[in-house]
Amino acid sequence: MVVPQDTKATLAVRAKGGIQQVGGESGKNITVTARGTRKGYTLYDLAFPGLGAHQVTVRYDNGRQSVLQYYSVKPIEELVTAHATFLATKQQARTARGYNGAYLQWDMSRRKQITWDDYPGGGWKEWMAGGSDDLGLAPAAFLSEKNVSAPNQNEVASLDYYIEHFLLGYLQGRTENGTRTYQVYRWYDGQDGTPKDQGVWRAYNYVHIANTYLNLYKIAKRYPHITTRLTATEYLLMGYRTLEAMFTKIPQPTPIGDAAHDLGLMGELLHPDMLARLREEGRSAEAQRLDGFLQGKRDKIFAQEYPFASEMSIDTTGFEACYTLAKMYGNTALAAKVTRASLAARGNQPLWYFYGSDNRHMGESWWNLGYECQLGAWQQQDYLYSYATTSGGEFDEMMRSTYGAYLAGWANINAGQISADAANIGAASWQFQSEKGTCNYNWIPLLDGWWAWSGEADLGFWGALRAATVNVVEDRIVGLYAYGGEVTEQNGAYVITPKDGVRQRLALYNKGKFGLQIDKARFTRAQVSADLRDIRVTLQSVVTGSYSPDITLRNLPAGTYQVSVNGGASRSVVSNGGEVVVKDVRTLTGNGHVVRVVAM
Repeated sequence: MVVPQDTKATLAVRAKGGIQQVGGESGKNITVTARGTRKGYTLYDLAFPGLGAHQVTVRYDNGRQSVLQYYSVKPIEELVTAHATFLATKQQARTARGYNGAYLQWDMSRRKQITWDDYPGGGWKEWMAGGSDDLGLAPAAFLSEKNVSAPNQNEVASLDYYIEHFLLGYLQGRTENGTRTYQVYRWYDGQDGTPKDQGVWRAYNYVHIANTYLNLYKIAKRYPHITTRLTATEYLLMGYRTLEAMFTKIPQPTPIGDAAHDLGLMGELLHPDMLARLREEGRSAEAQRLDGFLQGKRDKIFAQEYPFASEMSIDTTGFEACYTLAKMYGNTALAAKVTRASLAARGNQPLWYFYGSDNRHMGESWWNLGYECQLGAWQQQDYLYSYATTSGGEFDEMMRSTYGAYLAGWANINAGQISADAANIGAASWQFQSEKGTCNYNWIPLLDGWWAWSGEADLGFWGALRAATVNVVEDRIVGLYAYGGEVTEQNGAYVITPKDGVRQRLALYNKGKFGLQIDKARFTRAQVSADLRDIRVTLQSVVTGSYSPDITLRNLPAGTYQVSVNGGASRSVVSNGGEVVVKDVRTLTGNGHVVRVVAM
């Protein structure tokens, strides 16, 4: 029900007594185009040229009516770029104080950072203005994730400044016998130098930092033209040591128990990636040690019938880590259980602030479109690709819920629909509150239901970037359809235009889950033959100068294939029906190059 402006929504509707009319809200210039019937439903394409809430009314059965509530946002790619720029230029503290370099909350009501020295009051100041926990650490995770797919030198420099000054200079500044421990202070507590509060027990903080280090490793590894302060290996080892400290250097007991070993922590989907990178770099001892920690955590999680507790007794924040461990260590029953629980926690009402939203037990009317909306979308989508059968109505419903969640969270980024003030364009709202009245955190102002403070929103955006994929399906009601793009059939092939915001991943669920992933470039068009034996991808550069993209193909039919660029010289690859990785396809410059993979 959240729809980017460059995307049409498809409405399939039926009613006893027949449909008389489907019309858009007066004055909103909504386009409603009927396109026939299918499986007893009448199909309509809806386009929303404006921003914000839009109503579509279905009139049926001689005078009855039903109102559907949509929400229009800017194209996702524009939102990602605008928010990344905003973080690097407006939300990073540049000060002589201990929070120098931290990404702090933004207050849209005052059009400024929420800092220790300029705090509007209310709530827990150490949390709200401390630059740590999800509020302060998630922005760096998102910004670094964005730069893995779309590098920007100024943004990478901002991240390095954050690492040098706030993380290494303060939050991870603790040493023993002159050696950095990589423990993480809970937050900046107003004490420059040695903090008054030296607690290092908040395990949730460690994973966000490890994700940031891991992403800087990837950036340094992939993009030679991007200048980083440290080497790729240094970032990787800092990420590993942060996780090692989480598992070994948090003294017990703590206010939240032994969370590192017992609870699912947001961001733990990094573990398989971290292990793989350590092994690639010849760090087998570190990989083995980390795997040992994870196996211990696995055993504790697997021993529980319902292992989804966190700081609350039932919490969707635990789903992602439980799912990751289940997939890593072959517990398909737990993977399915996590997914069912996640789906059950999501709204399906035709209301943009409920549809796909994470409605946890704190209350569905004051916690809409929080970060678990999109973080949960990653886990659900991974399940759909890794485990789910694509036949039957259950798959269709799961896909709608999952992509609805992916899209919904982007409404939190302000492009003028939350605040028209130019100073706030690119800022984010913590979440939406459909319940009227004051904010449940009563010191935070509301902007027509949106929380004016940015809060934990970036954790959701980080998860969304990990999930971003064009998903092509054969829906039992609407037929051939692309979530996150457009698809048509032309001359025995599927032609796909990506609009998912990242443009690096494609999954054809209608064709045995054929998958395509591009690294170090983006695609503007993909053409895939119905027999999957002729794939053509048009590339767009993400760097200045030359680039050598990698292409991963999954579930490609067995056989030998030629890989060529623009019809030139080719090389051959062999598929056994599983995964094929074509490294450094060719050194290219500029856009519009067509990579073709065709069966010999």
